[in-house]
Amino acid sequence: MICPCYTKALYVVREDQLGVVESFGKFRRIAQPGPVLLDSPCGAPLEAIRTFIDLRVNQLVVRCETKTKDSVFCTVEVTVQFTVNPADREQAAVSAAYKIENFQQLLSDQVQDIVRQKLSKLELDKAFAARTDLQREVETVVGAAVLEYGYVIVKALVTNLRPAQAVVDEMNGIYTAVLQKQVSATVAETGKMVAVVLAGADAERRQLLGLGVSMMRRAYLRGMQQCLDDFVEASARA
Repeated sequence: MICPCYTKALYVVREDQLGVVESFGKFRRIAQPGPVLLDSPCGAPLEAIRTFIDLRVNQLVVRCETKTKDSVFCTVEVTVQFTVNPADREQAAVSAAYKIENFQQLLSDQVQDIVRQKLSKLELDKAFAARTDLQREVETVVGAAVLEYGYVIVKALVTNLRPAQAVVDEMNGIYTAVLQKQVSATVAETGKMVAVVLAGADAERRQLLGLGVSMMRRAYLRGMQQCLDDFVEASARA
C-alpha cells in the first residue's frame, strides 16, 4: 500500500517480516514490522523496499538419490527447518538479502553433499541405524555453512530412507524365505515332540497292559494252588 504524502511514502511491513530498504540501489536500513515512512520527495522514490525477509521458521524437503557402501541405490528425504538468525536479525536480514540469491538451492546442495558422503561409507543395514547421526551432521555442518548467509538450522529430520524397489522386493523375498524356514523348523520340532509323546504313551500303555496280564496270571495260579491245597486237605480227612 503506497500513500504519497509530500516527501514521504507510507509502507506497511508485516509482523513476520523485515524490510530491506535501499536508496538508489544501495542498502540504507532495515525496516521493522509496522508502518514505515520512506523518503519520496515530490513523489520521486528516493527510498524503496528492495525485498522482505521472512522471520518465520521455514521448511525445505531435500530429496537425494545416492548409493551405499554395498552398492545399494536408495532415496533419502531430509526435512530441514531453518530461519533467519534470531541472535542478530537485522544483520542476518542484510546477509540474506545480499549474500545469496537462492538460499534454498544452496541449502539443498549442502544437505545432498552431506547425505552422499555419509551413506557412501555405510552398508544399507547400518544406514538405517545411522539416521540420528545423519541428522546431527546436517544440523552441525550445514548449520555452520549457512550461518554467513544470515540463516540458522533449527532442526533436520531424515523423514525417509528407502532402497530401490528391486532391492526392497529382494529383501522381502529373503525375509520370507527365512521366515518360512523358521516355520518349517518349528513344525518339524513340534511333530518330533508329538511323536515322542505318543511313543511314550504307547510304551506306558503296553507296560500297563503287560502288568495287568502278569497280575491276572499270578491270580490264576494262586487260585489253582488254593484248589489243589483244598483237594489235598479234603483227601487227607477222608
